[in-house]
Amino acid sequence: MTTLDRLLAAQRQPFLILAAEGRIHAANAALERAFGFSPEALAGAPCCRLDGETPPECRHRRFFRDLEPYVETRPLIDAGGAPHLVHIQGFPLLDESGRIYLGESLRLLDAGAHAPDAPVMRGRSEPMRRLLRELAQAAATEAAVLLHGETGSGKELAADFIHR
Repeated sequence: MTTLDRLLAAQRQPFLILAAEGRIHAANAALERAFGFSPEALAGAPCCRLDGETPPECRHRRFFRDLEPYVETRPLIDAGGAPHLVHIQGFPLLDESGRIYLGESLRLLDAGAHAPDAPVMRGRSEPMRRLLRELAQAAATEAAVLLHGETGSGKELAADFIHR
């Protein structure tokens, strides 16, 4: 068992290891329970697989360019296409040969925050993904947020998403 395998097995939170080539190297069982993707299905997948798309400024490419750890909050998409607000910590890992990998620890911020039958925001379209990114950015700050829109447009769901 390699050092990276032991590190992966020791993580209780969802955890990813990414290679400099922009591919997922490995994922743990906690990630499978939280997001529904098996570690085998994720191995070799593009780095932004859980983002639903490759963002314009991919945090993984930025990491391998600058080798700077990062912390951010953003929605990630599970195997069923549902978004989950996640606190992400990315940091460098070294294997036995000195090769650099990126470790990402994921902490679900919305797990258990609502009743199983409560309505949630869902969608895969670009406008919906953009909305979820903007809501996640708002949630990561201490700033007050004003939500406005037509009756029935989902303001209450958006407020719940920010709150969680």
